[in-house]
Amino acid sequence: MELLEIYAKPFVNATLNTFKTYVGFDLAVGNPHFAGKTHDFQQDIAAIIGFSGDVRGAVVISMKKELVIKITNKITGRPHDEIDNDVVDTTGEIVNIIAGNIKREVPDGEKIEISLPTVIKGRGSSFSWPGRQSRTLSISFKYMEDTFNLLVDIRK
Repeated sequence: MELLEIYAKPFVNATLNTFKTYVGFDLAVGNPHFAGKTHDFQQDIAAIIGFSGDVRGAVVISMKKELVIKITNKITGRPHDEIDNDVVDTTGEIVNIIAGNIKREVPDGEKIEISLPTVIKGRGSSFSWPGRQSRTLSISFKYMEDTFNLLVDIRK
């Protein structure tokens, strides 16, 4: 079994638990699949967090403005209409919680350190995974009519 396949279930579980506990949203999960090294986003915001230690790589969450505003409104209890500082902070915090929860679910108790999140605003952004890893695990999630993606690149 490939390393990314081993981590698919922990990332799914961490995402489901984060949204249920922190946001109060029950999510549906799409089929995890492998994607290429370069990703073009048609989403409005993305947050990236890196891994180091026994396992290295990164996780990216990306979503459209409408969903991230729903999430921010739910968490802050205040209405938001645009991607403002609260929305940026919420996006970074969600990926931070997901990555933090992965640390508890890794196989064989491997040591993982996580970086601070980086948030990217703007539709049409793209990024590439550096290095030799040519496949990225892509997991889609759905809340009501809104979908978002989690991308994972991990190597030892």
